[in-house]
Amino acid sequence: MSDKLNPNKGELVLSSTRSLPTKRSCLVKRGLQLTHELKRRQIRVLIGDMQDNIAETIIVPFLESEIRDRHDLTFMCTSYGGKILELAQDHVFDIFILILNNIWFPNITRDKHLRKSLETMSHLRATYGKPVIALTSISFLQPDSSLYVPGFAEKARLAGASFFFPMPFKLEDFKEAIEKCLDSLPEVDERR
Repeated sequence: MSDKLNPNKGELVLSSTRSLPTKRSCLVKRGLQLTHELKRRQIRVLIGDMQDNIAETIIVPFLESEIRDRHDLTFMCTSYGGKILELAQDHVFDIFILILNNIWFPNITRDKHLRKSLETMSHLRATYGKPVIALTSISFLQPDSSLYVPGFAEKARLAGASFFFPMPFKLEDFKEAIEKCLDSLPEVDERR
């Protein structure tokens, strides 16, 4: 047998120009970099909001500032109920955020509008099994409002809302809901 090391058999061959601590340090840095890259999971969010108003000014900037460092976020926004269903069918989304009173359905009367929004939310939840955060104007929840819908918050929960928020909402509560939605997602989505 020879005392000569054979690098092809997995032995560690140290370079005479670099020391072991330097190599170890580089390996640790690379390992940490890979771990960070693995943690930045891709999260796709579909937002239903008329003219992307609240989505563009509040929700998207808030989510980007709060969770962008841990996740690679992609957003799609639309105000049309039919388009929401079409996008959900054609793409993979991890979270749905629906501002129920800001989703547009052509040729639907005002009194049937919220019911149609609830049906859309229910379809998304049942079909894709992903978390749905539902929001609506507080005026739909206050009995003294002309827009009041009795029991609307409970109807939203029964239709599949993982979380329900009247607007305006506290950003801390919204962040907590997003974190719980992210925790509930499987590590790998089969549809990707």
